[in-house]
Amino acid sequence: MSDFLSRLNFSWKKRVPVILQSEVSECGLACLAMIAGYYGHDFNLTALRQRYPVSSRGMNMQQIALLAQSLKLDCQGYELALDELNQLKMPCILHWDLNHYVVLISVTPQAIQIIDPAIGMRTLTVEQVSDSFTGYALTMYPRPDFSPIKDRQTISLYDFWKSLHGIGQSLGILFALTLVLQIWGLLNPLLMRFIVDDVLIYKDTALLLSLCVGFALMTVFSTVTSVIRSLFLMFLTKTLSLQVQNALFGKLIRLPLEYFIKRQTGDILSRFSSLQSIQSLVTTTFVESTLDGLMMIVSLSMMLIYAPMLSLVTIFALLCYITVRALTMQTFKEMNEELIAVSSKERSAFLETLHSVQPIKIFHKENQRQALWQSRVTDAYNVGIRTEQFSILYSIVNKFIFACENILILYFSALMIIAPNSLFSLGMMYAFLQYKQQFSSSVSGLVDNYFQLKMIDLHLERVADIALEPSDRCFEETDADKIKKPLLGGIGVKDLSFQYDLFEPFIFDNISFSIEPGESVALVGPSGCGKSTLMKVLISLLIPQKGKVMVDDTPLDERSLADYRDQIACVMQNDSLMSGSIRQNIGFFEDNIDDEWVEECAKIAAIHNDIMNMPSRYETYVGELGSQISGGQQQRILIARALYKKPKILFLDEATSHLDIATEHAVSQAISELKVTR
Repeated sequence: MSDFLSRLNFSWKKRVPVILQSEVSECGLACLAMIAGYYGHDFNLTALRQRYPVSSRGMNMQQIALLAQSLKLDCQGYELALDELNQLKMPCILHWDLNHYVVLISVTPQAIQIIDPAIGMRTLTVEQVSDSFTGYALTMYPRPDFSPIKDRQTISLYDFWKSLHGIGQSLGILFALTLVLQIWGLLNPLLMRFIVDDVLIYKDTALLLSLCVGFALMTVFSTVTSVIRSLFLMFLTKTLSLQVQNALFGKLIRLPLEYFIKRQTGDILSRFSSLQSIQSLVTTTFVESTLDGLMMIVSLSMMLIYAPMLSLVTIFALLCYITVRALTMQTFKEMNEELIAVSSKERSAFLETLHSVQPIKIFHKENQRQALWQSRVTDAYNVGIRTEQFSILYSIVNKFIFACENILILYFSALMIIAPNSLFSLGMMYAFLQYKQQFSSSVSGLVDNYFQLKMIDLHLERVADIALEPSDRCFEETDADKIKKPLLGGIGVKDLSFQYDLFEPFIFDNISFSIEPGESVALVGPSGCGKSTLMKVLISLLIPQKGKVMVDDTPLDERSLADYRDQIACVMQNDSLMSGSIRQNIGFFEDNIDDEWVEECAKIAAIHNDIMNMPSRYETYVGELGSQISGGQQQRILIARALYKKPKILFLDEATSHLDIATEHAVSQAISELKVTR
């Protein structure tokens, strides 16, 4: 049943799966994944990304074609006019806005349908397409030896469940409390039946008093139980939320540098919001589904006892509801995925504007940034409007189904009551209607939770983008496999080569040099020649394709990278300070900061006098990104932070570019007196 419902497709055509990009530059890879999925491959982007790592600069059409051929898809590129699009074999890839790719789905005289991997499904007019289409297209079709490949790397709900400590016992308590409340709900129809059939007809006030007192006590008990359940659910939700968010954040900050280079901040933030949907499903939805199943059986049994024919009407209405829900599930999923994507773009634009507010003001680009953000917000609202419109239509259809059901139930139940020699009483009708309501509610809840479970794959894949990404190498190694020993400071490079991906030229190729302990070496070359990249390789932030980095005659990949990084320090071009005091920033927020060494490092970095002239001296608060101090002061605090580690090797990537000549000379002279390789 599960597989059947998830595969429902009443169109005569195969569907093109909607796959949205996670990285800024992987639109080409996402388009390839969609067309490969159309022809039978079953990939998600996580799996495809690990097969074919994409540069942060993206891919051209020739590179996309090479990847497609490795998946046994032949390709043909075209340069064509807009009015020739209907002659292409679809789905195919279109070059879009000079730096983007989309998948063309269909072409009609009135509209053109595409899937934009940055947004989702879009229906555009010919004029809108004319503004973005560059005139290049790439078609794909299976080769004779094509065979489908399934490779979906994601996390399951069971994986998520295993990561939660104490979840089984907690859900058991929640289940018991909810069960008590459900039992109380089953007794209510019996009270109504006794009052109508026994109290009102026979005017038995004693029975009425007994029933009301008994049910009043039950009401007090159920109210207390409901309060306890609500408090326990709040405690459970907050505890689990802290667990999963802490675990995911811990995984996030341990990911390699490339992960953050290729993604937008807003998109990373939106992945954390997916945790709430998963957590809700694991806790309350799981318990509710279990009890809904139990309530469905009990209430249906009572309905069949009272009126089998009326029960069939209710069952038929619920089958209609399930059919409508199944037919709309895929559309809801695609709309939700599109809404998440456009919302993350809006959030990224907002954060980017806040981080760049100074140049925006200097260049007087406030109106431009507002227009950009407004455009992103409008996109999000438009997707939200379409989603709500579809939800309204879905709701109207369901209300119509259940309204027809109620009319039929009232009609047939009235006929049964007035029929000669009928055993079906007015009290039984009231009881049946209440059991019917409970049955419909239980089945609706169970069906909604089932389809919510099918929709949760969207959130699991978003979280999996963080959870399944390989951690930085220093967190993957084991102590037994790696060498730990104090550094002397010698560095050697032999035949070292590095490129960001297979399709790009080497940043540097077959370079070799050696640096003696305590030696000072400067890397000189034009901008963009790879000086910063080489430094990141030496620091172990990037992995070279060829060659070796030797540290004290020991290959770097044989050393413990965690131990190596503990003995080196760096000041990179884009480093920044964090919110906190200057003292905390120099000590990098250690629990026990050595204040004397903080001052000594500040003196070496020629920032001590500046700090002492500040109102709060070393306790002076530094705002986010160090915005309350000058660029030169920030660089010197960063140098002091690096020196605080007492490194054996010090890497400086244009760390004194904001300093005047005299200050730069003073800092360099002070560092040169230290026994450190730099």
